[in-house]
Amino acid sequence: MSRWSGVKLTMGSPLELVRPISEELEKVREDAAHFWVMQARLRVPIRTGKTWRSIHWYRSKIDGRIVLSVGKHFLDDRVLYIEYGTHNRPAHPFIQPATHLTEVYMRLRYGMIRTKLHGL
Repeated sequence: MSRWSGVKLTMGSPLELVRPISEELEKVREDAAHFWVMQARLRVPIRTGKTWRSIHWYRSKIDGRIVLSVGKHFLDDRVLYIEYGTHNRPAHPFIQPATHLTEVYMRLRYGMIRTKLHGL
């Protein structure tokens, strides 16, 4: 006769365990999108304000992914001229530094979540 025959282990569904983590990761992604917009707007040179106003993020209607956007059209010439410069104007990078800082921000936040999970 087994000593452990009366032990019953009940556990919630796997979705109950994953849902809070998934929601927290989605919050990190949204926070990172806000952070990227803020960092890009801090760095873009403002002459008319068009480029500054065009920096934003939104959720894709197709798959719900977060999309970071600068300019009205994909690879708007004005944005490229500011970021990389021309033969007459020096470059004023604002997308690359904002992206780098956002990557660091996300790594820190994901690290905090990972640490919290290991503590469970």
